[in-house]
Amino acid sequence: MVRSLIVQLYGGRPDTPPSLKSLRRYHDKNAQPPNDALLNAIQATTKGFSNVYLIIDALDECPGEENQRADLLTMLKTIHSWTQANLHILLTS
Repeated sequence: MVRSLIVQLYGGRPDTPPSLKSLRRYHDKNAQPPNDALLNAIQATTKGFSNVYLIIDALDECPGEENQRADLLTMLKTIHSWTQANLHILLTS
């Protein structure tokens, strides 16, 4: 889900933030980037807009195995803690 957010946000930007460019090395190795790298990419990408609305539905449908749900909720808490005036979040389950 986090990678999908990055792709959607990046599609609306005229440039590529450095933290997003740094994810390329993981793609080249066919590896999953660490969560902190993904969070840095989301934060850098959202800073290029006057307003960003993240609307995420059905959090209760996120798989619970291998701590996927816990990892997602931790990442969402981190995003929520950012003090970006342009970032608006709506989460439902």
